[in-house]
Amino acid sequence: MAYSNDQVIAAVNHLTQVYNDLNISFQDLVRQSKAANPLYKNGIIKWNGVTNCPADVISAEPFSDFFTVGTAVFTRYSTSTWNNKFMITLTGHTLITSPSAFPVNFFGIRFKPNKDSEGNIADGTFFILSTNADSWAHGSLQGYLLDPGTKQPAMYLGCGSPDKGSGEGISLLKSPINRDAQDFRYYQWFPFDYNKEDIRVDANGYAYFGFTGTVATTYFSGWGQAERNTNFCFSAGRTLQTGYGGSVGKAAATSSNDGGLALFNWTRAANILDVRLPYLKTGDLLISLAMYAGAAGVSYPPELIIRGNVTQVEIPYVEARYLGNFSKIMKRSSYISNRYYIVPADEVSANTITLLGQKQIRLDIQGTLSEKTPYFYAMWTESYAP
Repeated sequence: MAYSNDQVIAAVNHLTQVYNDLNISFQDLVRQSKAANPLYKNGIIKWNGVTNCPADVISAEPFSDFFTVGTAVFTRYSTSTWNNKFMITLTGHTLITSPSAFPVNFFGIRFKPNKDSEGNIADGTFFILSTNADSWAHGSLQGYLLDPGTKQPAMYLGCGSPDKGSGEGISLLKSPINRDAQDFRYYQWFPFDYNKEDIRVDANGYAYFGFTGTVATTYFSGWGQAERNTNFCFSAGRTLQTGYGGSVGKAAATSSNDGGLALFNWTRAANILDVRLPYLKTGDLLISLAMYAGAAGVSYPPELIIRGNVTQVEIPYVEARYLGNFSKIMKRSSYISNRYYIVPADEVSANTITLLGQKQIRLDIQGTLSEKTPYFYAMWTESYAP
């Protein structure tokens, strides 16, 4: 049976398309086959609200590592629990809703940083177990590295905000021991990441962490620390909606939540200027968004165009099921569709601002003309290596 030239060409084109599709799938499988690293190792939880603190808070271990500066005050919340945990009340602190300056009145905790196998200080994360009411009334927390001599803030470590919505609530994040960061309905571990080169210790090997809040009275129920395995830095949707982490461009709030995760959105067809995301290391950078894919994942989120705020160079979207480390270990949900953008090192550098010592990449995020609203849960950055 003879075939026409058109039939042969069509067959070759079909085989080429099949090959290309299989190759893309194979490359995706190769990416996925790289074992995911847990976010942390050698995690320590110093207190998690299971037992109460002393009446004067600081008279016994491990609470004797606490101190305050200025008018900030630690007090025991009660002799009983609030929603399953004991708490410490925080008052008298400087309210920081836009981190343009260091606080004057704040809380401090001394700690001995995690060390690597050779005995050197490692990249790490300090954690606060924060309380979070459905109303957001407990606010967010701002974290700092302190100078070990003066006990004054030396570097901003970012803003911790809940990613839970109303209802039982969940978190995309992990605790110091790589379990769910949502520790009971109204409690979540907030991570504050630091690089080893930024740590300073006193003669006894202690480093000093400081924190303050965005509301006048708030609470916490624990703290901990861990060595960090990857250069991962998380920005909850709430942080991007309020600008508490320093972002000028802000997401829009919604009254919606999905499966316990709060939903936010980049306003449809608008160009949101100067959205700022913290990152940890220089080099190529992966930017990821956890977006809402509709009920049971039956639709795709609308497209977003992301550009460098300074250079106005468009950052290409990368099609992949899982890219980077965190997407492989975060909670799975048919409602979540991750979007990935890879920023070359020179573009990262050209669009970076340093805010009180923390590096942040500046982006413009534009929603395309679509009947769909670009809902999302959170964004994060990771160092990228193909």
